[in-house]
Amino acid sequence: MSDYHGHYHGDIPFMIWILIVAIVCIGIGLLVPQLSVLLFIGIVLFIIWLGIIIIAFLRDISQ
Repeated sequence: MSDYHGHYHGDIPFMIWILIVAIVCIGIGLLVPQLSVLLFIGIVLFIIWLGIIIIAFLRDISQ
């Protein structure tokens, strides 16, 4: 039986999980040429992550 409840660990924010998944996808995509689609997915996730961070930073500055 698993104790997994369908949500991310409370001590690690969701944005860090996105960054970790992006880095892992990029790493696997670079190491295994047959899985180059993971490289693309990792880059897209990283760009989305970076965009969210920039938007949050700009909102914080404007207030």
